[in-house]
Amino acid sequence: MMEMIKRNKLTAALTAAVVVAVVFGMLCVPAAMAKPQGGSDDAGTNQTFTNEVKSFYATGGNITPVNFTEIDFVTGKWQGFYGNVSGELVLANDGGVNKFVEWTWLNNGTVFAAAQEMNFTEWRALEAKNAAAIDTAFGFVAGDSDSADHTFTETSDALVIAGQSVPGVANGQAVTLSSAATNWETNAYALTGGTITDYVFAGNISVDGTAFDGTPQDYQMIVPVTTTEESQIYYFYVELV
Repeated sequence: MMEMIKRNKLTAALTAAVVVAVVFGMLCVPAAMAKPQGGSDDAGTNQTFTNEVKSFYATGGNITPVNFTEIDFVTGKWQGFYGNVSGELVLANDGGVNKFVEWTWLNNGTVFAAAQEMNFTEWRALEAKNAAAIDTAFGFVAGDSDSADHTFTETSDALVIAGQSVPGVANGQAVTLSSAATNWETNAYALTGGTITDYVFAGNISVDGTAFDGTPQDYQMIVPVTTTEESQIYYFYVELV
């Protein structure tokens, strides 16, 4: 079975003029072995938080206390993604126009954000990575409040990717916030080289889970953005099981 899916290109903006371009590229699926695949995208509006600027008059001879409390300083190291997932499992011809067999999807799977386009061999060569490795690859200072060391604080899950079981590691998972009890996880993986373009981040699918803003969503995840470049590309794939 050979399936080729063409995906559109979208650009996601980040605070502090950091831009993440989410590119949906070409994907070929080899016979007899499934791997994460692309899908049609429906990108929403980018959102970010901005603090209000305060000003004070300074007068010679005065001494004035100025306190800063409950400051929400927006990170420039991370991009968040969330949204819905739908689909089915099929055996079909090129383009999926004619289906030989189709199965109802049972709402399990993973959304992947890869720093490069991935082929079948690369999917099966991924290794789980920890916070220290992420900080090194993306040029973050481990002591910063928003470093990977302070973000990926949980043990990553053992995950089957393209039929290959990848064991988890300590400090290889980040958990993002939910206004209810949904557990939104992002696990980190990379090829042996461990450079930025070797990285793949995996977000668990939890159909109709409660997102950070209280809305029902199917996934919620974060990816790092190097602070040394103006923009960074992530390629999105989905594996339904």
